[in-house]
Amino acid sequence: MAGKIKRILYFSFVNWNWIMQRPHLIPYYLAKEGNDVTFLFLESLTSLLNKKENIKPVNNDYYNKLIKIKKIRMLPYARKCWAIKFLNRIWFSLLFRIKYDVVIFTHPNQLMYLRPSKGRKYSIIYECMDNYSAWIKNENELIKFYNQEKKLVNFADLIVVSSNELKLKIKELYNPNAIEIIFNACDHENLAGMKSGEVQIKHPNLMYIGTMSDWLDTLTLEKFARENPDYTVYLIGPRDINFNYDKSPDLNNIIFTGAVEFKDVPSYIKEGDIMLLPFIVNDITRYVDPVKVYEYLFFNKHIISSYWKELDKFSPNIEFYNSYESFRDGVYKLINSNRQDSNKNKIRVASWGDRANQYSNLINNLLILNR
Repeated sequence: MAGKIKRILYFSFVNWNWIMQRPHLIPYYLAKEGNDVTFLFLESLTSLLNKKENIKPVNNDYYNKLIKIKKIRMLPYARKCWAIKFLNRIWFSLLFRIKYDVVIFTHPNQLMYLRPSKGRKYSIIYECMDNYSAWIKNENELIKFYNQEKKLVNFADLIVVSSNELKLKIKELYNPNAIEIIFNACDHENLAGMKSGEVQIKHPNLMYIGTMSDWLDTLTLEKFARENPDYTVYLIGPRDINFNYDKSPDLNNIIFTGAVEFKDVPSYIKEGDIMLLPFIVNDITRYVDPVKVYEYLFFNKHIISSYWKELDKFSPNIEFYNSYESFRDGVYKLINSNRQDSNKNKIRVASWGDRANQYSNLINNLLILNR
């Protein structure tokens, strides 16, 4: 089985043209392992009319050379209307046939479209990479979510999670037969080899790269920017909340760039003086194994972050803060040290190739067991 090409369907909850992250990189590197991989994602018909101003698609075509990209457009409001849910399932079944050795689900709601049959000939993996329930505020919707997740866990031959905290939670809730951790990683190959243009960055600076939502510790960033006008704070990535800094003259040293192409990310990181993980620690963030830490460490950068337990494995290489004062003092401490000019502290961070190899070994073992 190890030498045979595996046909893998990676059912992603993230659009292919979103900023590059784990749901893109795992299937890409599984394909590099020699597997036949299809990346499937759904898009609501309403998304054609409702494009958010602050969230623009990015071009990830560099990564689609080895994998097949399949998009299926569906009717909206399936979770609220059983008739729409039924129509979507019929539409999905007409457009999509399961001809795979392994199907990887990445969200319980995907069961609305692809319901495993009793006589299925493919193995199922549920890859959980976020505490999805924390996004749900409505109690009835939360109950439905847990029911769906329980069904998916029961269908699955293997659960793969991205953090220790997620493993503990899923084991406590469902006690699955098989659960493994595959942590996040850094794209060594492409971060080191991509040709990207120069970026115009002011110094000294603080830099955050990633999605921006209400988990961002904006109060700390704002206070630092006001008290330190000689510093520039760069926020790079899509955002689904409005900060209105452009209307605050005393915050003109906070700069949003919007989403940037993945090939340009190395140029920004190289120009960053101090890289940030300024998250408010809550039921979303404390389950996260942040990809950006791996990328920042790959370039041997200074890092300041709020603290949650999942970051313990990086602790010698991160300056943690728990208040504005500790954030400010951490910046002053790091800006005067020369870590980024020296390789003596550089550590070897895991690559997505490492993680894909780990994933492939799990798939091989799974297929042997299920023969």
